Amino acid sequence: MTKIITFASSKGGSGKSTLCVNIAAYFGVRGKKVTILDADFQRSAHDWINDSSDPFLKGISAISAQSEADIQSAAEETSADVLCIDSQGAINQELGICLALADIIITPCRPSRDDSVGLGWINAFAQQSKTAYENSDPVLLAVMNAVNKRSAVFLHTVSQLHDDGFNVAKTALSQRVSYAEANVNRCSIFAQNSLAAHEMRSLGLEIYTLLKERG
Repeated sequence: MTKIITFASSKGGSGKSTLCVNIAAYFGVRGKKVTILDADFQRSAHDWINDSSDPFLKGISAISAQSEADIQSAAEETSADVLCIDSQGAINQELGICLALADIIITPCRPSRDDSVGLGWINAFAQQSKTAYENSDPVLLAVMNAVNKRSAVFLHTVSQLHDDGFNVAKTALSQRVSYAEANVNRCSIFAQNSLAAHEMRSLGLEIYTLLKERG
């Protein structure tokens, strides 16, 4: 049965496409058949994969679908072991189906009030989607992204999210130029900086373990 990971944010520029492509690469390295479903009109993840010559991304397929019906059809018809959905950076009907289909929702969160509020919106919309779609029961995982791990604001944000009842990944992604370079060069982070690759492998293992726990 296909496992579905939706990468979601209430706004653009959060880093969800970078996360989507690199977590897809992680599962590909583990020998899984992976497809990226790009539900964003910008088609960032779709074009990243199709323009890439990175061997870590070679076995990953990418398709594009923006309407609610097309997204659901693509998810139902895939033969992939893992389907990574890169959703639009907006709260809309199309995001609803992306959340409802997911086993896990990954929301990148920078250490800021706006991102914390946006995480709350994604959580609320995911709960609402459960009532609209039969058998929908995703788990939301916040991933701290582009952080200084020694900063007080980072530590405070993580503590506050835990206090608010959110699941926060143990692995936080540091602010690194190599993530932007991977995007520009159309490659995965595993072909770039070793420290960033180590972080992404650690996060990938967390997500892999969470999927296994969900059966």
